[in-house]
Amino acid sequence: MTTKTPKKKVVKTVIEYKCSPLVSFVNRVSAIINSDDTTVMARNKPVDFTRHRCFSSSSAIMYFAFRHRTNTGFELNSFFSDVGKLKNRISRQALFANGKKLNPYVFRYLTQETSKEFYKSELVKKLNGYIVLAEDGTTIEAPDTPDAIRYYTLRGNGKLSIADQIEDAKRKIKLAMLYDVLNGNIIDFTYNNFNYSEIPMCMNHLYTLKNHVTDDPGKYLLLADRYYPSLKIFSFVEYMGMKYCIRGKKNFYKDLVKEMKSDDEVIEVTPYKLAFKELSKYPECEAYFKENESIKIRVVRHRYKYTDKDGKEAATELLYFTNLSKDEFSAEDIIDLYSRRWGIETDYKNLKSILEIERHISTNLNIAECCILGKIFMMSIFGIIGKEIDDILRNVYMISKAEGNADKYQYEVNTQQMIDVLRKQGILDGILNGRKRKIRNAITTVIELLNKIKVPIRPDRHYPRWNKYVVSPPKNRYRIDGREHAKVKRFKGIYRTVRK
Repeated sequence: MTTKTPKKKVVKTVIEYKCSPLVSFVNRVSAIINSDDTTVMARNKPVDFTRHRCFSSSSAIMYFAFRHRTNTGFELNSFFSDVGKLKNRISRQALFANGKKLNPYVFRYLTQETSKEFYKSELVKKLNGYIVLAEDGTTIEAPDTPDAIRYYTLRGNGKLSIADQIEDAKRKIKLAMLYDVLNGNIIDFTYNNFNYSEIPMCMNHLYTLKNHVTDDPGKYLLLADRYYPSLKIFSFVEYMGMKYCIRGKKNFYKDLVKEMKSDDEVIEVTPYKLAFKELSKYPECEAYFKENESIKIRVVRHRYKYTDKDGKEAATELLYFTNLSKDEFSAEDIIDLYSRRWGIETDYKNLKSILEIERHISTNLNIAECCILGKIFMMSIFGIIGKEIDDILRNVYMISKAEGNADKYQYEVNTQQMIDVLRKQGILDGILNGRKRKIRNAITTVIELLNKIKVPIRPDRHYPRWNKYVVSPPKNRYRIDGREHAKVKRFKGIYRTVRK
């Protein structure tokens, strides 16, 4: 008769195995933030942050990256308390003066440097030997200021008035990033005006991956949605030796796809003369087609069945373009692989809803950019920690399942609660002041509390909460635990639930 291992013992064993590499990585992040190179990158002008003050460039970086309160005064109290220097709290005016000195690009630099260190660590998780990356873009609302209108509204042909530009573009920033879906790491990100194309932004991220993050691009696999298929992306990735799986639109190479006799075939694409003009903008793409007259692309066709909003059975045809071989990934594996791209959508949701990336504290454009880009750097660090905790929960579930002692559902960490616990346990003090014991204590505590801050993963579960019509507005002044009694607005004589 076999005896079952108690769950507490299983959890303790997994924690001891996982904690040390994670602590070592956060210590290296602390060293990068406090380095002389970062101090130089953080300056808008050579004279900025040169005098020894209680609010250094490192403090400014940490403040804008880990900002989480809705009010600047409360945030200053919280930040200086978290770093153990409440008596050195600065005023709001001093904060904004320092915010104007901080170069927003420093957060992209830190994100790239953090990625470089991460892929040297023991924490890297792979799928069939590949590090799976996803590329996607979104829009971020910029503050309502003349500078934001000038830089980030729709740049048309001069026929649009300022009022029309504001109405059409809503002062939105186009943000794109390259995201590691298995490890929660943001490798690189770029931002531009509202109507900037996402393909050149993707190319910039691939250059960062090639030139800065890794010497072996062949172990990386790129996922992207149907707005990314192009000869530029395909040839560039092939030249680098990477793999890709990109969903295509219905009209993408439709003549070649129509000739397919099965749902999993290789097509051969020869670029037209006009295409070479675009390809010549990138030396790697041009070099690829100098060596090859055409490019071979594997196409997997999948018929997806679903129930529409009227409750009727419907179906749509999905196309996946890839250079993965059938020996590595079958057609079913390709479909499952592409579904992992959803991780970047979840990360954008966390940035907008949990970290409130669109909450601005100043109309100054430099400070607004620091607020936005700082949150992305923060999400990268906490994303890696969160994925490690999810991995611990997964390992505990698998061990318990093998012994017949598993719960009904698998679990994942509640991101918002995890961030709150890490802050309360002094991780900001540990990172800013290089206190390794504080970092270890914060990470150990959050892992030990994982059974208290986890949430079940319920597949195919969705309860529509917004844009629902209700008979009458809620009677309670506040929502119960953030869920029931959503706010409502009157719409054509009827009440409808709204997010804000």
